[in-house]
Amino acid sequence: SYDLPGASLAGRGPQLQAVAMFRGHEFAKPSLLRLLGGVAVDFQPQEHAGATVTLYGARRKEASLIFILDCSNSMSTPITVEAPVEGLAQAVTTRMEVAKFALQLMLERLAQEEGKRVGVRFYGHRVGWNVEQPAEMLPQTVYARPVPSELMPYEDVELVLPLGRFDTIAAGQVKRLLTSVKPWGETPLYLALVQAVRDFALEKPGTERSIVVVTDGINNQFNPSPESAKTRQDVMLERGSSPIRIHIVGFGIPEAEQEEAAREFEALAVETDGSYHLATSVGALLRQLESLLVDGEYA
Repeated sequence: SYDLPGASLAGRGPQLQAVAMFRGHEFAKPSLLRLLGGVAVDFQPQEHAGATVTLYGARRKEASLIFILDCSNSMSTPITVEAPVEGLAQAVTTRMEVAKFALQLMLERLAQEEGKRVGVRFYGHRVGWNVEQPAEMLPQTVYARPVPSELMPYEDVELVLPLGRFDTIAAGQVKRLLTSVKPWGETPLYLALVQAVRDFALEKPGTERSIVVVTDGINNQFNPSPESAKTRQDVMLERGSSPIRIHIVGFGIPEAEQEEAAREFEALAVETDGSYHLATSVGALLRQLESLLVDGEYA
């Protein structure tokens, strides 16, 4: 090969010939050189020490979800269904029946999805104080599971379904238990949250972790023991740096409690990257719960 001074030969075609050899024959033709036109750009690529690549795929990120259902006595408050809802035949029902219905729908949906791990906790459903005789404690007699004799209302939190692989069989077990649940006792909400945070201890790293609470009021424990008296700060201390999101859906919260509920629950939402929504109707409750089930991350 030869390096030719292109600039000096430009436009001098006859003095330069291109010759091709084919089967002993030569074919020669004058070659005319033309310089490239336009603007010359001197570009120096920037060197990077590292790079980040984001992949978007079809495989959902594994998710673990714990539902907490408020079954305290205030959930017996009547509520009017604003529109016909399949599964709620009566126009006038209670907060408890609506909440049970909504939870059942969410569990049925999750049972059809792959990669979900689900747990369920109830609170305030097994023991309570007799409003006519405050010193007398009343156990629930129609609940489908035995009620521990030493159980106190301020600690009445039950692990109904341990966090694990979820399917239609597990959903059916919770559904059968829901039929026997009645609004009964106190509201140890923060105790339930502390225990739910502990349920994630054995989950694999990288798994999405969320807690969804349906409640009609703020935490309320009458004269609790030091071990059972929990606050929002106790929940955050138990959570630590774990990436557990806490979502609270307030359903039918009395007007007198709404300001305190907003202050407490919105603080939890900010601190855990979760959310707090106040639902005032059956439709709003269902929409809020459904929005929390939408997957937004991929592996």
